[in-house]
Amino acid sequence: MKMNSSSDGSEFNRFSDFPSLVKRIAILAILIVLILAFLLGSELFARPNKELSEKVEYSTLYHSSDCATCHQVDAKGISAALKTAIPELCLQCHNEIAESMKAAYKHDIFAQGKCTLCHNIHPPSADHLLKTDSSSLCQGCHREAGELLVTSAHGRGVVAGFCLGCHANHSSNISGLLRSDPISLCVECHNLGSKERNHPVGGDIRDPLTGGKLTCTSSCHHPHGSTHEMMLRQENSDGLCLSCHEMNVT
Repeated sequence: MKMNSSSDGSEFNRFSDFPSLVKRIAILAILIVLILAFLLGSELFARPNKELSEKVEYSTLYHSSDCATCHQVDAKGISAALKTAIPELCLQCHNEIAESMKAAYKHDIFAQGKCTLCHNIHPPSADHLLKTDSSSLCQGCHREAGELLVTSAHGRGVVAGFCLGCHANHSSNISGLLRSDPISLCVECHNLGSKERNHPVGGDIRDPLTGGKLTCTSSCHHPHGSTHEMMLRQENSDGLCLSCHEMNVT
């Protein structure tokens, strides 16, 4: 005797009594409803956040996501026009950069206020909104220095960040945009040992070839690189010495 499928109240048993085709259609319908509910829910969730996501796309650690900080606002909303020209616009927020304008030596591009030659206004960008990494950016203009760095220990990473390990990016009170005086900069990495074993430098010692103060790099070593040992400016160390010192043989 066949048991009535509804006598025990089992929903599964009642469903199992339906013909196979009907069960398949029901399962397919349920799947379609679930998929539509998922897609609709995703769209409803994303819509309130659309404006926020668009702002975040142009927001960085350094720049606000509020476009009106830099751009004009007209009756229709944000326009493409800037509120004022660059670099004045940049200096409104970057007070420390405005202060560095007072330094004795300034990078030519920086002095001309051409911030966007090195920096992107919007992401994507490298660190500090640079158009590329700092070393590649510098070598894009300073090609001769870049070619020398390829041959030297400095260019192979001894100096962190290559160029910015020794040079300031915007301005400095030291010639060559150095971060500190040449001798102090060298001894940050190089242990020169006792004074008796080294050629005297600094102080009132003058370089007979340049007429200025004698430093590590004024006439003996090339700071960017050299094909000669110890980054010397000449191949023969004796010849380098004799370029300044006269030797009398009796």
